[in-house]
Amino acid sequence: MAALALSEGGVTVVAADIDEHRTALAAAFGATQTMLVGPAFPDAAQRELLAGLTDGAGPQIIIEATGAPASLENAIRLIAPAGRIVQVGISSGRAAVAIKDLTDKEIDLRGSRNSRGLIPEALGLLQRHPDAASTLITHRFPLADLAGAFRTMADRTVPTGKIVIDVARPEGAVEGVTR
Repeated sequence: MAALALSEGGVTVVAADIDEHRTALAAAFGATQTMLVGPAFPDAAQRELLAGLTDGAGPQIIIEATGAPASLENAIRLIAPAGRIVQVGISSGRAAVAIKDLTDKEIDLRGSRNSRGLIPEALGLLQRHPDAASTLITHRFPLADLAGAFRTMADRTVPTGKIVIDVARPEGAVEGVTR
């Protein structure tokens, strides 16, 4: 969703992930370039690509959405001086961060876990890009098979985007009205 919103705003988006399915999804959502993350990320070719896109300075903003400590560590290494890192991914892991890197590069490191009231804007983004919205949903389960939905979500061998749980409306309920 971040790639879609940023690309719609004219930002050059580079998406990196360990999963080829997710990098393909990021490309479909407007990422100009994608990078597959391997053990030596970023490798020489990836560093060269980033340098070419940023005049050698590094990205101005990085949205870290995995929660993997190594990903935050890479973001700190890669970010341009006075750049912003937004930590969206959630983890109980600990990243090895040298305080000197934050101050020397004057990095703005922010956490974000809430929508800050932006759900209407996000829904508008999906309305403007209905193909993207349908691409996000990879699985549907009835409420009776909630366990199956959780098994699918936990199975890293199954490419999974968003899972929809279909909940039947109570008899006599009117759409959009709650009691």
